[in-house]
Amino acid sequence: MVGAALPWTLVDGHWSGPRGTVAVPTRHIDDALGDLRAGVAQVVILGAGFDCRAYRIPGIDRVRAFEVDHPATQPRKREIVTRRLGALPPHATLGPVDLTTQKLEAVMPGAGYRGGARTFFICEGLTH
Repeated sequence: MVGAALPWTLVDGHWSGPRGTVAVPTRHIDDALGDLRAGVAQVVILGAGFDCRAYRIPGIDRVRAFEVDHPATQPRKREIVTRRLGALPPHATLGPVDLTTQKLEAVMPGAGYRGGARTFFICEGLTH
C-alpha cells in the first residue's frame, strides 16, 4: 500500500488530487460494477492495461468481460493472468484493438461482443 510506504500527506502535498482523480473514480466504478443485477450481460473495459476488474469484482464471472487494449499489451496481460489464476477465466476475453487505426465496432463482434446486449462500458484509464 502506498500509505504504508509513503504518507498520504506527502503525496497530497506535492501532487494535486491524486486520490481524488484516481482512487475516488476507481471506487465509484467498482461500486457501480459490483451491482450487476441490473440486467447487464457484458462489461467492456476500454484501455484495460493491467486492470484486474474482470477478475476481482464479485459476481463479474456471471457476465462476459471484454478487456480491450492495444495488441502489444495483451500478451503480457495473458501471461500474468495465467500465471496468477492458472488460465484466463472463461468469462474474460482479451480484445486486442489499436484504437488509433481500428474501429471498436468493427473488431468487437469477432471477439464475441453482442451489440444488442446490455453493456457496462468503462473508460477510466484512457481519459486521464
